[in-house]
Amino acid sequence: MSVPTWERDLSKTQYLYEVYNLNILIGHVVVSKPKKYRMTYGDTLLRNALDAMKFATAANNIFMSENTSPADYETRRRYLQNAMSLVDSISTISQIFLGLHVNTDGCSQERLEKEMENIGAQTYKAHNLIKGVLESDKKVFKGTKKIKETNTEENKEEKEIPKKKTTKKTTKEE
Repeated sequence: MSVPTWERDLSKTQYLYEVYNLNILIGHVVVSKPKKYRMTYGDTLLRNALDAMKFATAANNIFMSENTSPADYETRRRYLQNAMSLVDSISTISQIFLGLHVNTDGCSQERLEKEMENIGAQTYKAHNLIKGVLESDKKVFKGTKKIKETNTEENKEEKEIPKKKTTKKTTKEE
């Protein structure tokens, strides 16, 4: 028997799935609109959505563990921050894009509001999940940093243990 979807735990890559769904939603919204604004705001929306997916995927390729180097942590953090900022910009640009279609091109107000609501909800989910991954990575990295510091302190203590003095045995000749 399978577990209902509402009772399942989020996967560690759930943020990728949400950014993917955002890409699909943006694609459907932009393609369904007339060409009037599609070349300016629509292309920007699609490019930002694809870039957000690219950065999220690149961040996911760097695995956080006890052995993660500070450089890898910083790279993953930057990728996630870029993805999060692009998701935020998608929310703003989509509001402008859909606002331009109000009472024009035969689009109903209700449909535009529904599209705005869907995009807003999807960007909110993606933003919060990416933010959660950033916080989780920070905790993991701080924990590994403490472990590494402890290991280096133990190594220093081991090196500082004085060695026994060795004396040369001299033999007396009779």
